[in-house]
Amino acid sequence: IDALARRQQDQSLLAAQLVEAGHRIGFKVHVGRDRPGRATGAAYAGRATILADLLSDTEKMLSLGRYLRGPAEVLDAVDVVWYDAGRMVFLWQLDWTARLHRSLVTLGDSIPDDPKVFRFLAIADERRPLAAYKLTRSAALSEAVRRRGWRFVKWAPLRAFAIDPAASLEGLEPVLGLEPAVEQAGQQLAFKW
Repeated sequence: IDALARRQQDQSLLAAQLVEAGHRIGFKVHVGRDRPGRATGAAYAGRATILADLLSDTEKMLSLGRYLRGPAEVLDAVDVVWYDAGRMVFLWQLDWTARLHRSLVTLGDSIPDDPKVFRFLAIADERRPLAAYKLTRSAALSEAVRRRGWRFVKWAPLRAFAIDPAASLEGLEPVLGLEPAVEQAGQQLAFKW
């Protein structure tokens, strides 16, 4: 049970860091219905007790339906959403397991494609090998990733990006992938949001 509690705390901390990063970059932020009451932990002592404390009153009340198409219950199941900066929407699923189907297929297929919607599945670093294995073994999962434009990111590189006070959308690209460029020597990437 200690490992489960630790993973959930890590997931909540990453969600809090993504909320703050989204705000710094200029987005409004939504936290999925299962997340607002989660404790932020010691890193946020004195600033926020729960994730909802990091959201503005407007963000707490706003329906994502103004910015994103899809069933309300599905939109509200996405862990963290950045929205309204240049009308872009970034969907962040934060998984500490390698159960990919729920995020990639169940949620992913319920939210229609749109050129301004970017989908990210953040996976706990220790689950990367299993996630990569599942993607190579399942044609259906690989097809869902390709069709919906999912981008993978490991928690540690994403966390480093999120806590960087100078983080920008341009700095996001090198942390993406199950083997991100920031962990590879000598790679240069350029991505246009």
